[in-house]
Amino acid sequence: MASKTCFVIAPIGDPGTDTRTESDALLWVINSALDRFGFKVIRVDQIARSSIITNEIVQLIQEADLCISILTDNNPNVFYETGRRHETAKPFIQLIKKDQTLPFDVAGIRTIIYNNIDTLAGAAEAIANIREFVEEFEKSGYGTSGAGVSLASLASAIERIERKLNAMPLAPHATGGAFGGVGSSVGLEKMFRPKEALIEALMQGNLSEAAALLPSIVQRSGKSEDVLMMAAVLASAGFEVGVNVLWDALGNLDGLKSEFIGQLLGSIVSFYLETDREKEVIDRVHELVEGLIRSRTIGAQELAAMYNQEQRLLYGAGDYEKALSVAEKAIELSPGNSSYLYNCSLIYERLKLPKRAVEFIDRALSVADKEDPDHLRHAVEMYVECDRAADARAAFEKLARIASHQARMLLLNDEVRRVVS
Repeated sequence: MASKTCFVIAPIGDPGTDTRTESDALLWVINSALDRFGFKVIRVDQIARSSIITNEIVQLIQEADLCISILTDNNPNVFYETGRRHETAKPFIQLIKKDQTLPFDVAGIRTIIYNNIDTLAGAAEAIANIREFVEEFEKSGYGTSGAGVSLASLASAIERIERKLNAMPLAPHATGGAFGGVGSSVGLEKMFRPKEALIEALMQGNLSEAAALLPSIVQRSGKSEDVLMMAAVLASAGFEVGVNVLWDALGNLDGLKSEFIGQLLGSIVSFYLETDREKEVIDRVHELVEGLIRSRTIGAQELAAMYNQEQRLLYGAGDYEKALSVAEKAIELSPGNSSYLYNCSLIYERLKLPKRAVEFIDRALSVADKEDPDHLRHAVEMYVECDRAADARAAFEKLARIASHQARMLLLNDEVRRVVS
């Protein structure tokens, strides 16, 4: 029986078109490649439409053990869905037809080139290439649950960590131990030049290799700011080794700037949200924030960011009343932050107070520097619920321009479709 899920992100096309013919052929190839690994392969058109809810597709993108993206013909919806998958740092495979050009933002990612997929030889080659990727995932694991951490932010943090490690002198005993025997160049490269190895691991959805490196890096260089950034990346992705390093560092706040503490706190909160353990640390996080307020002068923006992290934890734990009180503190300190206003609207929605939710999403949209798809999606839903049809249509049109896939998903809701169509 299938024990893992693979979600195929692909242009589908109408029945009888060349796009549908090629998409179906690739679906057969993918099924053939993954059958031996115990995968259930899903493409969006195979889901009964009556069972689809607005967020179901995004949930599959974020939670499937593996995603395979067909980038042929640069379909915008495919790129949107693929981008959402990249944010999770979970395994994915990209395919593109021979002689087509990869866009610059994914050009650096290993991609399978296929050709003549309608022939036995072409199909067999594609199957073999897919299996080669999957065998790597089988050995290294399929990563952790989605963390919402973009690969761009991971890469940026790793670059700063690498610069720090490159400046370190080579320790006399560094040639032995867990990363290789005496003279092991591979082990030394991982230890002192981790960028290439870590980026490759991230692209393959294998953060466990980075997590294995962290204790040795902490031992050699201490809890410097760069090392803490690495721990924060891993904590955000659900690795306990990362969150333990952060809690240990926050036990002694001397020398840490309030802004940096806020960043580390955000990664700690992300860890507990990812692992569904919010209730374990609600009191601990509250005590940390209150202790900082008592012990040092904190700027309004930094304090607002800390309150926002505390409300994220409370929201995740389902304590919406407390989350609201903390969210309001963040807004009082930073009234022009659209994300804080949006978060407050989400809380009011959970509290079944749609008119208050609409008030705050209105404010969020009015102060935003740029249009955010999640904010617009939420606005459409709230406007529909509060019988503001014209506003719902206006927000929907904006959403369709910048994130057509999210707009299409909203149309699966009968009431939204009735109002905006």
